[in-house]
Parts: sequence; C-alpha cells; structure tokens
Amino acid sequence: MIIEIPGWKTLDIRTAVFDYNGTIARDGRIDDTLRVKLGKLADVMPVRVLTADTFNNVNIMLEGFEGQIEIIPREKQAESKRDFVLKLGREHVVAFGNGANDQLMLETAALGICIAGPEGAALETVMAADILIPDIGNAIDLLFNPDRLRASLRR
Repeated sequence: MIIEIPGWKTLDIRTAVFDYNGTIARDGRIDDTLRVKLGKLADVMPVRVLTADTFNNVNIMLEGFEGQIEIIPREKQAESKRDFVLKLGREHVVAFGNGANDQLMLETAALGICIAGPEGAALETVMAADILIPDIGNAIDLLFNPDRLRASLRR
C-alpha cells in the first residue's frame, strides 16, 4: 500500500501491527464489527496482533482471524513490540497502540497511529504517534481512505 503524504513522506505499508488490549480489545473482548474490519485489512496486507494476553483469551477472541497473533513476554513489553516492528522492517509497518508499552512501537513504525479510545492513551504514546484518533475502526479506515491521512499529515 503506497500512500504519498505531500510535504511529509511516501509510505510503503506492507504490514499492520496492532496492540491488543486497549487498542482493538476492550476489557479483553473484541466486537464483531471490528473483527470484520480486521479481516478486510488482512485481505490487503499481513495483520499482526501483539499481546501479553493479560486476560488469557486472545486466541478465543480472535478465533478464525486471518492475521497472526504474537504472544509477547509480560516483561519489557515496550521493547518486545519495538523489536517486532524492527524485525518486520520498520519502513513498511503501520502500528496501532494506546498504552505506555506501545510508545516505542509507534515511534519506530513508518506510521504510528495512537488510539485514544475508552481506555484512553498514555501521553508519551500520543506524543510518539504520527496521528491520534479516538476509534480503532476509524483508524483502520484511514488505510482504506488515504485522503484522510493526507488531510491530517500533509505539511
């Protein structure tokens, strides 16, 4: 997915990486509408979900999900998420997150999107992101409607 942002950069996004709790899940649960959007995105590019699986239910909640679930250690989550993005090739990753443990992931990715949903967002993560949006569904829609990204990020 090539997206030119005038005055900023041209993005060559090949993988979407999502934090789970607080970003796509609320209290460990994911709604069906979002599952459909994630599925549509997975039809376009690989989708990866990173989680320490706090509620021990990510595999149940994402059963049948076309993307890949990555369980990370509970210790040093921020570093694990950053390192995962680096391993994928940071210049080709869009990352979505909200918590303090997502800060490094968002600042490392080619495009970092902070979700300030019902759980809120850590200030340092907001500052590390390229864009802040209050709803994960609308954040995914940015990729399908790149003029929205251009409107926010052009210089």
